Amino acid sequence: MDFKLNKLTLLIFVLSCFLFAQKSDYEINQDFKKQLHNYSMQADTTNNLEELESLRENVIILKAKFKKHEEILYSALYPDTYDEKFKKLDQKVAEAIKKATQKVELEEKLEVEHQEKEELTKTVAALNSKIEILDGENKNLLSRIGRIEASRTKDKKQIAELKKLVEELKDNILRRDNLVYSMVDSLFNEFEKSDLDGVEEKKLLMSFDNSKIFYIIQNTIDDNIKFIRSTDLSLESVQFMKDENARFKSIWKKISPKLIKAYLNDNQDAQIVKDIENKISIWARVIDKEAFRNLHLCLVQYDLAVKPFDNGSSMHSNIIQYIEDQINNTNQDDSKTLERNYTVFKDSVWDGRLEKGWLDYFTSKGLLSDIQKNDLEAKVSQWDEQHGMNDMIIYGGIAGVVLVVLIVLFAVIRKKKNSKDEFEDFEFNSKNVQANKTIEVDKTDKEDIAEKK
Repeated sequence: MDFKLNKLTLLIFVLSCFLFAQKSDYEINQDFKKQLHNYSMQADTTNNLEELESLRENVIILKAKFKKHEEILYSALYPDTYDEKFKKLDQKVAEAIKKATQKVELEEKLEVEHQEKEELTKTVAALNSKIEILDGENKNLLSRIGRIEASRTKDKKQIAELKKLVEELKDNILRRDNLVYSMVDSLFNEFEKSDLDGVEEKKLLMSFDNSKIFYIIQNTIDDNIKFIRSTDLSLESVQFMKDENARFKSIWKKISPKLIKAYLNDNQDAQIVKDIENKISIWARVIDKEAFRNLHLCLVQYDLAVKPFDNGSSMHSNIIQYIEDQINNTNQDDSKTLERNYTVFKDSVWDGRLEKGWLDYFTSKGLLSDIQKNDLEAKVSQWDEQHGMNDMIIYGGIAGVVLVVLIVLFAVIRKKKNSKDEFEDFEFNSKNVQANKTIEVDKTDKEDIAEKK
């Protein structure tokens, strides 16, 4: 009886253990499937980088925890193996972390760009304020220069004031141009730093338009042209303006493609872009034209009747024609006028300005060809030779006159000397005659005395 009871108890125990083992495998599968599903869902829905980093650690722990149950997890893993299932989950978590990281970086970038935009807004506002101040000063300077230039006669004080105003205006224009360049560089630096699509570029350019960038650029060009036309320009001032034009053209070449692209469908704004390009070209042409005009004005101020010119070809032909007229004395001027014209042109214009200054500038800028420059030099050399021959004739005539004077003087002196010698001979002979007479008297007296004795 006891033996049968013990066998029954043992059987119940074994069955209980078997049933417990079966339940544990089931629970392990369910638990595994539940945690795997939860982690997969978190990878799909979570975009917080810290939470995803924590999820990645949890997946590693889960893989290690159920590794020993790999054989009983067949149904939960099917059709993948244990390692394949976790490889897919790892990839999903890694992709989620990548997206979350990009999101964080984008947020940081946007924050930086927001701060930069605020700083840019402040910078543009400050530059705008300074530009407006300089614009006001420049208008005042142009007005004062205009009043002095309008005066027919200028005393030394007015001339000195004019030079001072021109230098001040030139300095102001340079400062204002530099402010504009700084503004343009600051604004369009955004294009260089980021890859903006068409919509974003449009928004950015609209913000530039709100800062009156187009007006500022146009006004800058207009003021430079007004400065060129306001007064007589030295070679140094012309070179300065030419450099400014080239610098501005380079800046515009860099930014204009963005403007054209952004405003391709906006006729009004596209026209503004074209107007600016046209103004830059006009600015360059005005510099060249005023350079020639100022050189001709210099000739006029020296009272040299050279016909007006405003380009290399007309300068070449008109100066050569003037020199030929002087050589051939077409106007039938007296020798004094011809001498004066040559000396003034050669000393004050050719040697002082043209040969080592303006000619080199014109040829370097392609405004005068090397052939035209050589023609001018050859014509001036011909004038030098002709003037030298005239000098030889004049000096020869003077030498002839001096020689005649010397000959006459020598003849007079010689004649005077001969007269003196004749007088001295006459006097000497007279004395000899007198002496001889005295001797004869004495001799006669002596003979008379001797006879008396």
